[in-house]
Amino acid sequence: MSVEEVSAGWQVEPVDAALRLLLKEEGNVGMVGHGMSPSNVEMVLSHPLVMIGSDGSSVAPTGNLVVFDPEKVKDEATFADPHQFASGIAYVVVNGELVVDEGKHTGARPGKILRKA
Repeated sequence: MSVEEVSAGWQVEPVDAALRLLLKEEGNVGMVGHGMSPSNVEMVLSHPLVMIGSDGSSVAPTGNLVVFDPEKVKDEATFADPHQFASGIAYVVVNGELVVDEGKHTGARPGKILRKA
């Protein structure tokens, strides 16, 4: 739910809704902030010196792999429904086990939590 939606429900200004939420939840309020426009994110990510990786892949005993079509990858999450898988990801292998098969999650969860030593 957005601050705008909360403020409308409480019939207060958005800043007052944000402050009320912080007080009500004793400061334990999460948020998603956008510091860059989608076009700026695309520009940065398309630069030839930019690389995205996973710290976990360097210690995975059997390897991780993601197969995708960069022309089709799309974030399907919204503020109202944030827990959505991205589309355009054909296959994902984690620790040698197939997790996404032909774009569908298999239910497998072979990943491990990595903790600092």
